[in-house]
Amino acid sequence: MLNQIAVAALAALAAGQPGTARDTSFVVSPGTRLEVSNRAGSIRVQGTTEDRVRIGAENRPDRALRIRRTGSVVRVSVSERWRDEHEEEVDLLVDVPRGTNVRLQGVETEITVRDVTGSVEAQSVDGAVTVRGPASSVRARSVDDDVVVSGARGRVDLYTVDGDVRATDVEGEVRAESIDGDLVLRSVRAGRLEGSTMDGDVLFDGPIRPDGEYSLSTHDGDVWLSVAEGTSAAFEVNVHSGSVDASFPLSGVERESGGHAYRFVTGDGSAVVEVRSFDGVVFLRRPGELPEDRMPEDGD
Repeated sequence: MLNQIAVAALAALAAGQPGTARDTSFVVSPGTRLEVSNRAGSIRVQGTTEDRVRIGAENRPDRALRIRRTGSVVRVSVSERWRDEHEEEVDLLVDVPRGTNVRLQGVETEITVRDVTGSVEAQSVDGAVTVRGPASSVRARSVDDDVVVSGARGRVDLYTVDGDVRATDVEGEVRAESIDGDLVLRSVRAGRLEGSTMDGDVLFDGPIRPDGEYSLSTHDGDVWLSVAEGTSAAFEVNVHSGSVDASFPLSGVERESGGHAYRFVTGDGSAVVEVRSFDGVVFLRRPGELPEDRMPEDGD
């Protein structure tokens, strides 16, 4: 009851005029978790160095926004009664302490998280999900749009059905999957990496660690893999209707009967690298040989 009264008082003090952004601000303790849901519009979360949460509903009156605090959890949503009356999108703007753990969900919702060092879970049906900054872990999902992550540190789990997955400057254990899009993984430093798509290309440009495990696969696309000189790994490359194209000599290559699988070892073979493309080409390149501004085309 006291929590509800406190929230109501804060809302009254912070209420803006109709047609302006509502800004509700209150102090939170370390370990706070933020949960935000928004059926249509956007969710934008920004990490700050302050110890307070600020919540705004851009260009919407006060009654559009619902805020609940239960223990260490702050829940933010849009009033379904207000939405049913107005049938309008709502853009939620939330500032949080950088260490806050966040959980965000929407339907026709674009989600963006910046500069949060806590864990991030975000999912949308029809909207892009973007996470930028050193999150301790990321789990991001979209059905009909792209998933983009940069700067994350820790476990990173990315999935989309009808979009691309793009990860840049990520360090940790990485899993990336798309059904009908490309995977573009650049400057990814992973001890364990799993990337798969059905109807797209896969690009991995990052170091292959001596104790690492790497699996990259596509059905109807190409795979581009950066292999630095001096890499120690045992490679198994499976192509059914495609081929292997390397920009450097491969020695000791063994092929299975039928010619679909290539096996070779570089260095002491300590890492394990498995690459599969049913109907495409596997391109092996040195670092710096992959274009930086786009997914390369065949033969680049």
